[in-house]
Amino acid sequence: MKNHSKALGLMALLLAAALLLCACGSSSSGKYTFSQFDERTSEGSITNTYTGFDGYKTYTVNLKKDAVLKVDVTTQAGKIEVAVKNPDGAVQNIKSATAGELTVPVDKEGAWSVTFTAEKHDGSYTITW
Repeated sequence: MKNHSKALGLMALLLAAALLLCACGSSSSGKYTFSQFDERTSEGSITNTYTGFDGYKTYTVNLKKDAVLKVDVTTQAGKIEVAVKNPDGAVQNIKSATAGELTVPVDKEGAWSVTFTAEKHDGSYTITW
């Protein structure tokens, strides 16, 4: 009976952790490598500082209508492109960036995606919403 209680307690703990991770409203996927990286997430932002970014990395963020999605990029070396898609998958904005901010007004509620495609890129990016 004790083992059964421990197993249920562990399952409850894992479920609570999964709910907390989902509550932040973002996730990521892709095919990429970094030589070094430091990614920080909080409610409303994701920041990644790195060297040697090759490939693509996509973040999905759940947004309410009339929100504002901002992407800020800095470059020390290499190339990077930013693409933003709305919940329907339509490209809202695409930008080859060396530095600067991209601002996208959110006209539809749902899961928006921000994809970074890079070649030997050293720098950082921040997504805020």
